[in-house]
Amino acid sequence: MVLGLQYFSERAGDGNGQPVLDSASGEVLVHVQPSVSIALGRRLPESPGTLFISTKRVIWLSDTERDKGYAVDFLSVSLHAVSRDPETYPSPCIYTQDPIIGSNPFEFVPRTPRWSLFQHARTIDLVNSVAR
Repeated sequence: MVLGLQYFSERAGDGNGQPVLDSASGEVLVHVQPSVSIALGRRLPESPGTLFISTKRVIWLSDTERDKGYAVDFLSVSLHAVSRDPETYPSPCIYTQDPIIGSNPFEFVPRTPRWSLFQHARTIDLVNSVAR
């Protein structure tokens, strides 16, 4: 298993769908959330994509660039929380830190803020339950 936030672009089927999972080690998908962007460090968010939560990783795949995506295994995530602090990020997001990539956080940002308050909490609960 590779630790830390990694570039990821492996998609099942014709390359337009869900991520390729490590089914040999028992990895299964537990949640899919469309219309989520990722912001790495202080960069602007990427175009919207889809957030996938499996039993081993959090995976984000771009909806517009089929060869663009990122994955991070649960062992690499040292902190994740719902953030509504505009100094951290201008809109509500799931704030995440990975000690392997240093102090630069990355955020998962929903397209519609109304979605965020309830869905962020649900997504964090899923991450917590799967990571245990």
